[in-house]
Amino acid sequence: ITFPSPYVANGFNSVNITIPTSGRTAGTLYVYSSSMDLVSSAQVSTLLVGRMQCVLWDGKTRTGSGAPTGIYLYHLVYTDPVNGSERTQDGKIALIRQ
Repeated sequence: ITFPSPYVANGFNSVNITIPTSGRTAGTLYVYSSSMDLVSSAQVSTLLVGRMQCVLWDGKTRTGSGAPTGIYLYHLVYTDPVNGSERTQDGKIALIRQ
């Protein structure tokens, strides 16, 4: 689950990507355009948002510029804090650039 959805990128916020785990963890977030071009990749750590562990994407590309309005696909690789196994999660982000 991602929120807010759609993500309105105005330079002051991020989209939250929830992870189904109860403990903090770290991993790598890959964000792709709808044509599967790599837009961004970053080492991330989870943050507790309410009762959910989340990673954040600030809507920026690898070069630091704002990604344009569009649908983005993400692939998250992270370590399960309970048993240490590698897990993956995929989803989509609707981004509106203001």
